[in-house]
Amino acid sequence: PDLILDLHGLKKEEAKHEVAALIHAAQKQHVYCVSIMHGKGTYTLKKAIPNWLIQHPAVLAFHQAPKEWGGQAAVLVLIDLPLHHAKY
Repeated sequence: PDLILDLHGLKKEEAKHEVAALIHAAQKQHVYCVSIMHGKGTYTLKKAIPNWLIQHPAVLAFHQAPKEWGGQAAVLVLIDLPLHHAKY
């Protein structure tokens, strides 16, 4: 992942705002893959994040991160980048 968001210590509403900001930043910077570190804790964010991602039109796919990228404490997200029209 080219961008990593660490949500440790954030409340649910703060985390939701940060996830949206991350997706926006990824599109602006032409980044296809991002990582969201939600931690293990109470599973509040781990349960909420997939619901947020499903609703976001720029999210193509997401999956639990492999062990080297956080494993069960993180999720990798593929972002749909807007097409830029070439000038001829």
